[in-house]
Amino acid sequence: MNSANVLHVCAGQSSYRQISRRKLFPAVVFMAMVKLSLTIAAQSRYTELFPSDPSFRGYFGNSVDIELGYVLVAAPGHYHGLTYGGPDVFNTGCPIYFYLQDEYAGWNQELELFASGQQHDDFLRSCESQGGELIIGAPGDNDYGPHSGTARVYEHDGSGWIERLRIVPAENGGNQVALFGYSIASSGDWIVFGARGDNWPNQTGSVYLFRRYGDSWHEVAKLVPAVVSVGAELGTSVAIEGTVVVGGAYNWTAGCDPAVGGTAYIWEEVPTGDWVETAQLCHADPVPGDAFGISVDISGGLIAIGAYRRHNYRGSVYLYEKVGAEWVEVDELQPEDDDLHPDFGFSLDLEGDLLVIGAPAAEAKASFTGAVDLHLYDGVVPGAVYVFERRRAGWKQVEKLWRDAGESGDQTGYSVALSGGLAAAGAISDDVGTLENAGSAIVFEVGRGTRYCSSRENSRRAAAQIAATGSLSIEENDFRLHASPVPIEQPGTFVWGSQRPVPPFSRERLCVGGELFLMPFRLSKGEVLFGEVDFTVPPFVGNVIAGSRWNIQAWFHDPWGSPRWNSSDAVSVVFEP
Repeated sequence: MNSANVLHVCAGQSSYRQISRRKLFPAVVFMAMVKLSLTIAAQSRYTELFPSDPSFRGYFGNSVDIELGYVLVAAPGHYHGLTYGGPDVFNTGCPIYFYLQDEYAGWNQELELFASGQQHDDFLRSCESQGGELIIGAPGDNDYGPHSGTARVYEHDGSGWIERLRIVPAENGGNQVALFGYSIASSGDWIVFGARGDNWPNQTGSVYLFRRYGDSWHEVAKLVPAVVSVGAELGTSVAIEGTVVVGGAYNWTAGCDPAVGGTAYIWEEVPTGDWVETAQLCHADPVPGDAFGISVDISGGLIAIGAYRRHNYRGSVYLYEKVGAEWVEVDELQPEDDDLHPDFGFSLDLEGDLLVIGAPAAEAKASFTGAVDLHLYDGVVPGAVYVFERRRAGWKQVEKLWRDAGESGDQTGYSVALSGGLAAAGAISDDVGTLENAGSAIVFEVGRGTRYCSSRENSRRAAAQIAATGSLSIEENDFRLHASPVPIEQPGTFVWGSQRPVPPFSRERLCVGGELFLMPFRLSKGEVLFGEVDFTVPPFVGNVIAGSRWNIQAWFHDPWGSPRWNSSDAVSVVFEP
């Protein structure tokens, strides 16, 4: 969950990603968190989000994010306090609303953040949390040249969020239309920024790598491929995990055969401390216009790359793993239904054994249920979100989710975010009342069981989240666990308890109690600790039976943190025959 968990906020016309059949309009900026109300959908439970003051062409849901326990939603076209925003109307506030979930009262607004100096040419578009800070991209910022872009670092001073500093590339002074900060991803003390418009007017794009030293961020490298293609827009999407950086260039016109199919680049840190280009990824059968690289992510050493125009806008997501010294394509995922043009892969977020994929032009139909696909089309094309899980036999689609009240053109799935067992998706063109394209979003749970308790920040500068996936059937024997982010290549385990301790939790946040047993220790892969369960062997055989409830928590070594052993939150599951 290193790149898709990025809030794309307040993008101007030059920053919009165009999808196949909807034109987006110039917009002034607004970023908001909205109060949620619970809706029980026919195909799944989800929570629907609307802005408290929707506006004409507000495009609320242009990006969604889940950071520091908050759910955030962007509305880049919103005109605060107005029902119509003409081309000469300017927003000077760009507020950010933070909401936290209360166990009894639902989601409540906690605070409101205003970006300083917000003008029409200063579009906040992306956000990443890092060590308790919020780092927000402003690719349309003109302070260092027309649309050169900056990133702003906010920290909480005990009473509110304040802007502490701005991150600017060393060469930004004369680098107009670079759109630095268009995309952001972080891992530990590292953060990468996409600058998709870099090298204007050629727009080849680039990726910038920064590292934290104390309270400051220092530029380490500007990552540019050896072969440069005009109009590639490298940096439209970025991802990082440990010593691996991925940059998407969906308009790439060279290096793949045939051209104009898009590509993604990989840079890796070598023992000298340098970051070197190690691979250019193109899928096995590229076709002009695939838009391969429109979305990228990396988790647990697995890379996911979206190509939403593949197969005439049906779309695909490609998966890559490193085998020896080579990055190898290991799977191509597609919707498991008859939808012909869903734009599958336009957005995605990967975390451990879970993959959420946006398809903003998908049809509304009955949810996918196992091996039976009902194919109940009603002619409505509101967009949808697909949820995939990794099983013993490979990746499997387990759900297709859309808004029950959705209408054609809503573009649900234009943006997606994933954190632990919580996911979100934006529907930027949803009409609210008479307000065209005001936008909306949904939040929904993924995985199995009920999550509870809370975790503390570890040395990866984030709190580890647990997720349970696969089947709860003991007979099927296909249950999996993962926790992320955790320290790289460190031992860890999953602690199972028959009971929950009574809060406040004790013993370094131990959230499980009663009869306890531990799974075998194993090393984390990337920033993910995986746990594959086999009910036919100890300690599961005889302990985990049909109808039994178990509470599970990850526990892992953190040699660079305090304490040296840390834990995730917990999940409670009931197993079936």
